[in-house]
Amino acid sequence: MKVRILTLALGLGSACFAGAQVFTDDFNRADSSSLGANWTQTSATTQIANNMAVNGQSTPGMAIVNGFSAAYTVQSVSMDVSLTNANLGYVGGVLGYGSDDIFVKVQGSGGTFTNYGFYHANNSSGVSGGGFFSLNTTFTSARITVSVLSNDSVQLGIDTDFNGSFDQTYTATGYSAYSLGTGAGIALYGSGAGDNYRAQGIVPEPASFAVLGLGALALLRRRRSRK
Repeated sequence: MKVRILTLALGLGSACFAGAQVFTDDFNRADSSSLGANWTQTSATTQIANNMAVNGQSTPGMAIVNGFSAAYTVQSVSMDVSLTNANLGYVGGVLGYGSDDIFVKVQGSGGTFTNYGFYHANNSSGVSGGGFFSLNTTFTSARITVSVLSNDSVQLGIDTDFNGSFDQTYTATGYSAYSLGTGAGIALYGSGAGDNYRAQGIVPEPASFAVLGLGALALLRRRRSRK
């Protein structure tokens, strides 16, 4: 069983990040009628079955991570998704949870995901550039990542062979019109199941790592020059 919230505070200059928070949950614990103490249920019932997060009712369910808080503009969530039976189901990532939220899902039936959707407020429509669409390529399981590209643009990345690279990506805009918060969570319906959940509060730019490397090199040179 692994449930972890890790908070880092880094004073590394404006080109880097000021702090980071990461939450992970592999759901590898006994079957339960809830996801556990690290989650707050916001609608319907999410629960644990067979070491996965699933929906316990025939209505959409959502749960939010307790103690996770980061500006929505630097949030990202990922999880492994599958369908547990032939019935309709979806699995989604929730970002910017507060008065409203970013809600992005993959959906299917018969054990195969066939569609994706960009919404807000637990499957509510209205996002300009959002909606419900057919996937370019269907799949039975994948690791999906939902991340904010800017204050207005959100990306869904799908990694069907679990090699760390996206096989499909989709984006939608229009989220800056909503009152987004700082929470993150998971959304489930029907036969949808999620596993190996990860919420991240900072997605560092490559330039940040470059600055870190240059800083370390300069410090090393300075130390050598003093010898």
